[in-house]
Amino acid sequence: MLLRDGLAASIALAGLLTVTGPVRTLDVDHTSLAWLGATSWALLVFWTVRLLPDRLGRTFMVVAGIAIALVVLALVIRFGVSPEDVPARIRTAWLVLAAAIIVGGLAALLASRGEVSAPGMSVLILAVIALFVLFDLGVVKRGDSLRDLRLYLLAGERFASGLQPYTLAPLPALLADQSAYPFLYPPVVLPLFGALAGLPSGVSSTLWVAGSLAAGVAALHMLGVRGVWVVVLILWPPFFEGLWAGNVAVPALVLLAAGFRAGRWLVLGPLLKVQAAIPPLWLLRERRWRELAVGVALAAGLCIVTLPLVGVRAWLDWFAGLRAFQATEQAFPVLYTFALPRVVPYGAFLAIGVASVGWALRARGPHGLARLAVASIVLSPSLYRHGVLAGLPAILVLDSQLVWLILGLPLTWWGLWIGIAIVAAGNTFRLPASPTSVDGHPGLGAPTRRPLTMAALERAVPSVQ
Repeated sequence: MLLRDGLAASIALAGLLTVTGPVRTLDVDHTSLAWLGATSWALLVFWTVRLLPDRLGRTFMVVAGIAIALVVLALVIRFGVSPEDVPARIRTAWLVLAAAIIVGGLAALLASRGEVSAPGMSVLILAVIALFVLFDLGVVKRGDSLRDLRLYLLAGERFASGLQPYTLAPLPALLADQSAYPFLYPPVVLPLFGALAGLPSGVSSTLWVAGSLAAGVAALHMLGVRGVWVVVLILWPPFFEGLWAGNVAVPALVLLAAGFRAGRWLVLGPLLKVQAAIPPLWLLRERRWRELAVGVALAAGLCIVTLPLVGVRAWLDWFAGLRAFQATEQAFPVLYTFALPRVVPYGAFLAIGVASVGWALRARGPHGLARLAVASIVLSPSLYRHGVLAGLPAILVLDSQLVWLILGLPLTWWGLWIGIAIVAAGNTFRLPASPTSVDGHPGLGAPTRRPLTMAALERAVPSVQ
């Protein structure tokens, strides 16, 4: 039974973590130990709450949890970092306390709500949640919050001042400040970032983060994610780091998710990300001519409305800026980050990308759209963790053991591409046909619920034969 309900996937995850790279957590020197400790703590809380159904027992558990967390805090302050670096000791101690509270709180919530009843799945899900929390707190400890938003606002400020927002020549060297890299987004968004740049920094940051979070949550809801699983997926490193950096990938997810209901929204994606031009091919594949026409009209309308503000020259400069940055990436391959051109010749990258589009177009209905979103990741000219968000529709419809195995992979280069390979194989050979994976069987902890899963979307929006 345990081999069928998640224990085998837990063992596979531990093995893949060993192969694909370190478990990057807030404790860079003891990452595996930190992960095992956080997972053990989560399991202790989960099963204690599950086995103590009366209110008195749960109250005792809360008090004991607080006491243990305070003891851990004191130990970290005393032994965690060298005595010479007191501020670092205190900062690390508070992050450890935060990890204990967040991991324990989610474990208690899952236990009290009965979302997971299979023992093996409790091991897998809580191990993945612990990994999420430790990674996210490591991002917080690293700092550099809203670096991408700062880049957007700098371009918006230059645009509002009548200066050139695009970098038209390759960079001669790598830059220390991430927010100083070239602005690569289409001119249609320049008026928005120009307006935000005119606001006080605290106001613009609050508006952007709040709007991104709202759009991201709406996207998760459209994909069928409910309840506590919304919180868990917000903590998934691509989602959390996208919010932390202020990247446009989080709000852009809502356009992809909305495309499953109304395909016209897919056509707006390329106004934010170049690779988002891949999913709209689904409208051609499905012969949804009306939705395609409406989407093109919406995109063209936005371009026409903003054209008097940005001018034709800005569009020409944008294309020149893209070519210049491509030359920069070729000179400094580290800028590809997780994208394929970092390790394969550009011709091979294009061939693999075209093959992935061909693979995606073989499927009909919502499955085809989910595959095209995966193909857009494969064809990304540069790829960061938040770029993996486009793969969520193809991940969430798989068997729940595969879902948590994929979500738990560390997003190193190898971890990311092994995850994409598993997603592709799962969507090719294990289409979501069983009630366990489609309807969110509580014993297996599937994070989606009935009315908005792929099966329901397929019935509501049938393919055109």
